Amino acid sequence: VNSDDELESFFNHRKRRRKQKQYKLYSDDDADQVDLNRGRCVTNETESSIHTNSNILKGINNKFNELTQQLTLNSSKFDQQMNHLNTKIDLMTSTTNIISC
Repeated sequence: VNSDDELESFFNHRKRRRKQKQYKLYSDDDADQVDLNRGRCVTNETESSIHTNSNILKGINNKFNELTQQLTLNSSKFDQQMNHLNTKIDLMTSTTNIISC
């Protein structure tokens, strides 16, 4: 009986021990998400902050696009007015005789 125990002890000692993977459990109460690609935990507060910042950036982008459209429209109107003014100037100079001394 003694030799059996020694034999078992010898072989148990020689067995390779594998590292056991450690898993973190998250309950529904924690309401956390695990980002497996980056290996980090994203809390609801962080996620809410990301959504808020995203909405702010979308608002800024929309306002920028709106201002760009207005600027384009205004520059187009300005170009039209300048062309109209140049046409008037050309008409006036063509009908006016300028005598140089």
